[in-house]
Amino acid sequence: MYKEKARTGKSVNPFMIKKGFYISELHFGYDGLESDSDIAGPFKTLERARAIFKKIVTNDDYRNKAQIVNDYAIKGPTHTPNGYETPWYHFEKHWSEA
Repeated sequence: MYKEKARTGKSVNPFMIKKGFYISELHFGYDGLESDSDIAGPFKTLERARAIFKKIVTNDDYRNKAQIVNDYAIKGPTHTPNGYETPWYHFEKHWSEA
């Protein structure tokens, strides 16, 4: 079982990640994403990050609300899923992933 603990360091810049995946809480403002804070990680694989995401976000009664679950995401090395470079990954496997 994964035990969640608070990270003591600063959040990692999403565009500087070369390896590893982090589960992050997103902080939105009026103009969109203002900042994020890592709550878990780094994980070596995306599959491991998705498994931990499921345990600490979707299986949690407080965090698993429609408006709250959208405030968490997985960030990792940049990729181009739709032609645009992004460090953010979906918490479930998408059909376009090989």
